[in-house]
Amino acid sequence: MATKHGRMTCYRTVVCATVLLLLLFARGETERIAPIAAAMVLAICAGLIFAKGTRLLTLPFLLLSLILIFCYDSFSVFIGYLWLLPVVLLSIGVYLWRLRPRLILGPSFLPLCAVALATVLSGVGMITADDYFRPISLFYVFALGPGMVLVYLLLKNCIASDEDERSFVDDLFALAVVAALVILIRYLVYLPDLLVSGRMPQAQWANNISTLLMLSFPLIFVRARRHYGYLLLGLGVALLTMLSGSNGALLLVPVEVSACLLWLWLNDDRPIARLWNRLLLLLAVGGAVLICLFLLRDASQDMRFSLSGREGLFKRGIRDFLENPVFGSGIGYRGNADLYSGKEGTVNWYHLFLIQVAGGMGVVGILSWGAQLLVRARLAARVFRTDSFALALCYFGLFLMSMVNPGEFCPIPYGFLAVMIFVCLERHTAGPYHLPWKRKKDLV
Repeated sequence: MATKHGRMTCYRTVVCATVLLLLLFARGETERIAPIAAAMVLAICAGLIFAKGTRLLTLPFLLLSLILIFCYDSFSVFIGYLWLLPVVLLSIGVYLWRLRPRLILGPSFLPLCAVALATVLSGVGMITADDYFRPISLFYVFALGPGMVLVYLLLKNCIASDEDERSFVDDLFALAVVAALVILIRYLVYLPDLLVSGRMPQAQWANNISTLLMLSFPLIFVRARRHYGYLLLGLGVALLTMLSGSNGALLLVPVEVSACLLWLWLNDDRPIARLWNRLLLLLAVGGAVLICLFLLRDASQDMRFSLSGREGLFKRGIRDFLENPVFGSGIGYRGNADLYSGKEGTVNWYHLFLIQVAGGMGVVGILSWGAQLLVRARLAARVFRTDSFALALCYFGLFLMSMVNPGEFCPIPYGFLAVMIFVCLERHTAGPYHLPWKRKKDLV
């Protein structure tokens, strides 16, 4: 077992180092990143066809998601790689044939189906048929609705053991380290400008890299139960997340870090012996917040502008909900293009999770998402005393960022990873879950 773990650690180190070097070579230029991304897609496809499992594929997928955040407004570039689509579909087909997945259900299945139905019905009675059936609208409707149900059914077959879950956790840990190094390297590159002007050039990918970090850095904190050094690493990564340039991260990372530290404190076996450590951590977090506020003091005007823009989207979402309270405005809605135009290949999000659900999906969406979040909260509560709760904290980070960005409404990678997290947590439920009209023998 130790030898196998060592091989996997070497594999992750090599993959992460290679991708980091390729990012440095690409210099954030879409024309250089695109062929790298295509090569990674082909490697993943080869893994789907020939590999025995998917453990070796999760990290390349996560790192592929990381490098693509640098390709802003790049639809015209990546449309030239449309030839990859049949290769991807073929590899998925071969993988499904090899896997021969069984119908394995858990508590998340019915809420996911309800959300899928709400997504498909969103906008009925409000938007035009042309808006609903636009190719980009249909993509998001399928990906966020029925697509997430299919992902769930597939992952229930792929994540079937403690080793599968540990592999996923280790991959997310590696993602957090690489993403933090990207931010650190950027500061080193722009250090002369920072020393002269006191501020950094704005990075368009700040929100995305912050979301990836908030989705992953709790897995650094959980390792503090093994060694205190991980506390310092976790605080360092959290600090870099706040320094990414994302206003959302500046506001929300302290909330997530506080949740991580609170969970660590409540699960301490020796609270008296570790009391001083907790106090030092609180001081460290307070110091980190002060440092970030000092370094990013010039961003206050940008933050006010950002919040004022979301205030307009909030009011628009309320208006749209009142106009069509049952099904909302729909994924393909373009009525708020004056407030958020988006780029080619995207839709006009509200940039607020609650309003995206209420304004975009109406009462049907509110009830469906409410049921899904309730089930997810119950799954998280069941593992509160175990290390697996760190995955729930990862979802909490994604949920927080979804309050100020599209977040979970981006199916790849965020929606996919949210489903994957709770597939892992379902493994810790007390017993099997069956649909009311299915007998146990029908599900095996």
